[in-house]
Amino acid sequence: MIIEDELKATLLMSSLPPSWETFVKIVCNVPTVAVKYSSVTMAILTEATRMKSFANNSANDAYVVQSLVD
Repeated sequence: MIIEDELKATLLMSSLPPSWETFVKIVCNVPTVAVKYSSVTMAILTEATRMKSFANNSANDAYVVQSLVD
């Protein structure tokens, strides 16, 4: 069975957890003719890195605030 590129991209995005809902909406609304699987996978990896970096920075910020209060 051959799965079309756009269908693979759609299946991949539909398998993401609910926390990725905004990301999926943005990717689906990009004004292109078709969503490419390679573009979606690259965007997911980029967003995951950004989310991880944001979470790490937020944890560090919380620690700094806690240190200032003590």
